Amino acid sequence: MSFLEQANQGAELSIQGCGYKIENDRVMISADFIGSNRDELNMSGTIQIAFSAQNQQNREPQSVLLASTTIGELRGQHFLSDCYYDLLFQHPPTGTWQLSLQLREWDGLEYTLIDEVFFDFLYQTQAMSDAADAYSSEHETNTIEPQITSPRESITHSKFVDSGDGHCLINKIKKAELRAVKGIPKKALERIITERPFQSERAIINVKGMGPKMLKKLLEQLSS
Repeated sequence: MSFLEQANQGAELSIQGCGYKIENDRVMISADFIGSNRDELNMSGTIQIAFSAQNQQNREPQSVLLASTTIGELRGQHFLSDCYYDLLFQHPPTGTWQLSLQLREWDGLEYTLIDEVFFDFLYQTQAMSDAADAYSSEHETNTIEPQITSPRESITHSKFVDSGDGHCLINKIKKAELRAVKGIPKKALERIITERPFQSERAIINVKGMGPKMLKKLLEQLSS
């Protein structure tokens, strides 16, 4: 029996052997196996890897997306092995959370959950004390970066990751217009074309060869 046949035969798409390591505002995600058990003529929709957290304290279920990236399409009876992703990490709100790695597939309208692996270790985030909040307010002009922000990331980075809708423009723009953008590595542009559609600007930043400055330059040219 092949490696693919041994992997969760009941699932059309599956992810196995998952692990993670959080370092400040980055998370390193690994997976031994991502495969398709579909017919060999089948081509999946764009696949997304999503690192998520589910709140363990509130009565109402709450799920938070902490990091994500797209990995393109996967043909039936094919698999990826020894996968590794270094992604931007968004800390969840204060509370106790169960972390999971989700495999999602684009169905033409949205990413739908296909497979999910839960991690046993609970992740806890602490609220700042009142004194710390007061100190922060009084010293908001201080030039020291917040502890959860890596020195290599800029304010522009936060703006593009959390609140922009530039991914909608990039999802819809014609391939020829994307390829004509100047100042962006050609290989990065081709990866963007291949990995579309994106769910957020953060996913675009995670494309190899991109980054917050490159994304800003790209959106400025596409919007002009």
